Amino acid sequence: MLCVFASSAIAVVENAANLGAKTTHRIYPGMRSGVIRTARGWNAKDFAASLMNPNSTEITVVWKLTSDDPKYTFRDGRVGTWMGRTQIAAMHGTTLNFYAPAAAARYDPAVTNFPVRPLSNFTGSVEFSSTLPFYVFSGHQFESSEHTAGDPDMAWFEAWYAGTSDSVPVTWDQELGQFVLPYTNYWHNVREYPTGWHSTLSLKNNTDKTVTYSIQHFVDGGAHRDPPSSVLRRTIGTRPSKSRWLEGRN
Repeated sequence: MLCVFASSAIAVVENAANLGAKTTHRIYPGMRSGVIRTARGWNAKDFAASLMNPNSTEITVVWKLTSDDPKYTFRDGRVGTWMGRTQIAAMHGTTLNFYAPAAAARYDPAVTNFPVRPLSNFTGSVEFSSTLPFYVFSGHQFESSEHTAGDPDMAWFEAWYAGTSDSVPVTWDQELGQFVLPYTNYWHNVREYPTGWHSTLSLKNNTDKTVTYSIQHFVDGGAHRDPPSSVLRRTIGTRPSKSRWLEGRN
């Protein structure tokens, strides 16, 4: 999911060292996805990616994994390097995952768009590229914690339960005239994550006038993705020097 919002006055937003800026190519080195068997149990760590297309036409984003071990074999049999392509509709986004639990009851082995092989460990770089600019939220910004458990799948689930990523960069898009958040998550009451997560959006009016914010939430997955192009819209106002918080609700 992603969110864009505009206001009648531009508020101050921190710039996260340009990691939130639009790009046609970005690479994240030093990443890890998978599980390792140790004397204390299975050690897991993972990362993900969220992409957003701010253009008026569909784009194709190429995502590439390059292993530190040139002999590492990916899920589909490719060795050393894996490449995938994702098409993203105009003003929509998608979330990419790299590892999935191995248990047959939780994962269909016929699905090959999780490139890291079950019960294996990938280390290396991930990069994203497209001919038109896009937003990407990934790398160490969007990774789990490291967790060890007796069961490899439980180690992976619990690593994400205690994920270290807790903030998403906010960027003012000059062409759109809007702020863009490339990822939001409102996920509750599902088998794997009964407590789930939810994103909180904080708006601060730094002016001496009342400001009206218009928020568009583009839903790209989950129970509320009906129809697939659905957009949730909301308008709120803030008084001078006041903040508003918006939380996801199931």
